[in-house]
Amino acid sequence: MENKNKRVALYARVSTAMQAEHGYSIEAQKEAVEKECEQKGWKIVDEYIDAGISGKKITNRPEMQRMLEDIRKNKFDVIMALSLSRISRDSMDYQEISHIAKDNGVSIYCTDSPNCGDDIQKELMNNIKASLNQYERERIVQNVKLGLRQRAQKGLHNGGRVLGYRAKTVALQDKKKLVIVESEAIIIKKIFSLFCEGKGLGYIANFLNQAGYRTVRDNTFSYCSIREILDNPIYKGYIRYGRYENWSEKRRKGKSKNPILVKGLHEPIVSEELWDKAALLRSKRSDNTARVYDSDNILSSILKCPLCGAPMVISRSRYKLKSGKKCVVRYYTCSRYKNKGKVACKPITVKADIAEKTVIEKISAFLSQKDIVKMVLAKAKKKLEEKSSGKRDELNGIKGRLEVILNKKAKILDLYLADVMDKELLDKRLEELTAEETELGKRRSTIEAEIGLPVIEPTMEYVEKVLNNFEDVMSKAAREQKMLLLRLLIKKITVKDKKVDKIYLNLGGQLKKHINEADVSDKAAEDDKENDEFQDFILEL
Repeated sequence: MENKNKRVALYARVSTAMQAEHGYSIEAQKEAVEKECEQKGWKIVDEYIDAGISGKKITNRPEMQRMLEDIRKNKFDVIMALSLSRISRDSMDYQEISHIAKDNGVSIYCTDSPNCGDDIQKELMNNIKASLNQYERERIVQNVKLGLRQRAQKGLHNGGRVLGYRAKTVALQDKKKLVIVESEAIIIKKIFSLFCEGKGLGYIANFLNQAGYRTVRDNTFSYCSIREILDNPIYKGYIRYGRYENWSEKRRKGKSKNPILVKGLHEPIVSEELWDKAALLRSKRSDNTARVYDSDNILSSILKCPLCGAPMVISRSRYKLKSGKKCVVRYYTCSRYKNKGKVACKPITVKADIAEKTVIEKISAFLSQKDIVKMVLAKAKKKLEEKSSGKRDELNGIKGRLEVILNKKAKILDLYLADVMDKELLDKRLEELTAEETELGKRRSTIEAEIGLPVIEPTMEYVEKVLNNFEDVMSKAAREQKMLLLRLLIKKITVKDKKVDKIYLNLGGQLKKHINEADVSDKAAEDDKENDEFQDFILEL
């Protein structure tokens, strides 16, 4: 006889509007689970809804991650979903979910296959279904990729919106063709013209920003956005597709050896001659910009701009003495200014040699004064305890916002199914909400982990170890090691009147773990265990 008092975790997921149209809507899934629970006399104690999220990887599903955490907290006895494909379309991910559930005495139940249970035969059937679900997903992905390649080979654009063009549906045909947006084409022509006149990417970005032009996403232009436009053959009338493979995992490292490049069906904005000239100039400049300076530049990204707070990066000015000798001066400048020009920020600079010497001397002097260290450590511990209270308030706010996002997703799916909203707008809204939901989910997990950790005050022996390691590394190590230690030790450095103002130190677990890596004693093993519970804190000088 079945236990009538089982606690149920309702899980539902829909990745696309098409799934919602074919009976996989969130409401349809919830209704099926609620009906099954009512028949069995089981009680739903919580709902975990991932709306508009792919079933490929569980790491990208905030509600799935929350459910896995709650499994370990013994909040329910059964996970119930409409089908196994809603839980996962990846067999390895399903194995992970299944093992976590089994280890904590939780079973997985699907309403489309009521006999799924805990014994060996039923677990085998679940694993077979998980493999079939993965096969189906990979087959769908393969078919979609094949369709996109075929479109590209016909000269049709597959990507999103690009500056200078918009997609227009061709009458009586099931396809969209790119048409020129004249107001944006002016910007593209100006970029190619200025570059071929010898202007740099930073100059062009600054010029466009000051003239009031904006990117397709209504952002200011940057060094990188100008580079992408110059490198895109779409502007000379060609379609490029498949430049990267397995983008979700490899990103830019997964460059394809055989991308598609064919003449497109759209009109070019610039001539092939002008585009090829710009490409030749880009190639020549790339060949001439290899690393020729041997400076460490160890404070890049740690120094913060006093006006906008952006990281400061290295720049150089070159001049010639009366004797004819060429000199180079290093200085740190705001990365936003360097990337986007005066519209983004102002040209604040800090002399690199002076800044680096000041930082190293200040840290060494601080770490050598035991009385000051003790006082600041005690103060930092108190701040951490106060911070923990604030994090609980932040956590409550995040939970409330996640609930709002979930409701918004359900509403816009309903609007789409009622033909009030078109698919393009639906996809855009779902993408925006999912991105926010993912970030909030990550932040919630971080806060929940931090709240559960005790505040541990480091010993003076630990600080002395930091000092010895710091001085040794900064005097002998290679550039990469110096930068690693500084980034572990320093959270940020503020600037005032073109000089270093304050240094914010992190003497927390990550630094402690790095310093103890070479220590293999029994005590080091105990320290490593403590590192898992060690919270970072900041010392302000």
